[in-house]
Amino acid sequence: EETVETVMISFLICNVRESITLMPFRLNGCYEALEGGNTAEALIDFTGGVSEPLSLDREALRLHSDQRRALCQTLTKVHECKSLITCSIWTVESVLECGLVRGHAYGITAVRKVRLGEKVLKRGGTSRLFMVRMRNPWGTTDWTGAWSQRSEQWQQLSRAERDKMGLVVRDVGEFWMDFEDFCQHFTDVVVCRLVERTLLWPRSRWREHLHPLSRCGGCINHRDTFLHNPQFMFEVRAKEEEVLICLQQEDRRMWRKNGKGENLPIGFEVLKVEVNRCSRVQCVVEQAASSIYMDSRSVTLRGTLTLGRYVVLPTTFLPGITGCFLLRLFSHSPPDVYAVVRCENDNVRTRVFKESRNPEFNLRTIFYRRYPNTDISVEVWDIPVPSHAAHKHTGLMGFLCSVVIYCSVMQAQTQQFNKNSGTAAKTSLCYFKICIVMCCIFIDLLFIFCFIH
Repeated sequence: EETVETVMISFLICNVRESITLMPFRLNGCYEALEGGNTAEALIDFTGGVSEPLSLDREALRLHSDQRRALCQTLTKVHECKSLITCSIWTVESVLECGLVRGHAYGITAVRKVRLGEKVLKRGGTSRLFMVRMRNPWGTTDWTGAWSQRSEQWQQLSRAERDKMGLVVRDVGEFWMDFEDFCQHFTDVVVCRLVERTLLWPRSRWREHLHPLSRCGGCINHRDTFLHNPQFMFEVRAKEEEVLICLQQEDRRMWRKNGKGENLPIGFEVLKVEVNRCSRVQCVVEQAASSIYMDSRSVTLRGTLTLGRYVVLPTTFLPGITGCFLLRLFSHSPPDVYAVVRCENDNVRTRVFKESRNPEFNLRTIFYRRYPNTDISVEVWDIPVPSHAAHKHTGLMGFLCSVVIYCSVMQAQTQQFNKNSGTAAKTSLCYFKICIVMCCIFIDLLFIFCFIH
């Protein structure tokens, strides 16, 4: 079996909630690949998060206030979880009469529900208003409608009243907008949910394996080959559970000079299987969920699944087309986790934390290292369902993540005489305390798979 190793590059990200500062890296190909692009793909590349595009039905939002309210509440919750939000108006780049630019990405930096004072109400309107704060990355505030920089609405509010309602502008290019006007003009919203990985993945590598047999079966329309695709099994343990599944393919822009830089049409199917199944699916019994197929770097599906066992099959649209992909699955429910600390041939396991969103492993342990430069690894595991003894053979053992600690020797190295070989072996005493906090901003990680089919 041939093995290929790919290094996962981490971008330098500073102060994510306030702003994103990126070190300029030239990764692949020429700078021509930076022209244009897709907002959802850029957010994934810069943050490692999960982007979820939202299409806005402007006509429905204009006619139904309850849909506007639901969308505003969704964006409010997303923003409170420190997720990044961008929006745009779908078409070629051009300027509208209201000052907004079509085909240009804006950032949403705040969502507010405010109660207006009597001065504003005298001019008409409602007492409660949903508002969003936008930012133009060009650094200009071109919006000329209600609540724009020099509008009459601002003239009727003092600085103290603005601060009390939270209607402040923090950065160059920011402006406020009535949410009803927002729904009238914008057509697309992209939400990037950040996954807190800094404490658990300070340095990461993906290990990928090339399989001698073809696993490129195509979408479910190709019944003869569909089940040849890679299959990943997971389990829903609650009565109902909302899950977020994200399938990503490798960046192919480096192949543009060879005429092969286009994305592959990708998607995935979710099949519900028997509760005790521990092997590959041989026939399609129940189709639980299905993503769209599109030639995008990332395809995302959010859905609610009931209690049971499921299999995810990531595929290309047509059979026989190979490519690298990353499959990620997220859930709201926190897992039952424990940590294992390993050093050479010794290991220590912590207690199990039951359904804890922020478990802290305050573990104090001591290791005697035969080789002073040996690294210490910390692994975080999810407890599998105990009734299935064959989990270790099916990939259902819930390995979540690992981190390598480069520990310095805290006591002087001592010489110990090895009676068997007659040589001197260096032994070091390593004494340390581990405190790992699993912080989950929005969702808790269940599995990460990386595979080449």
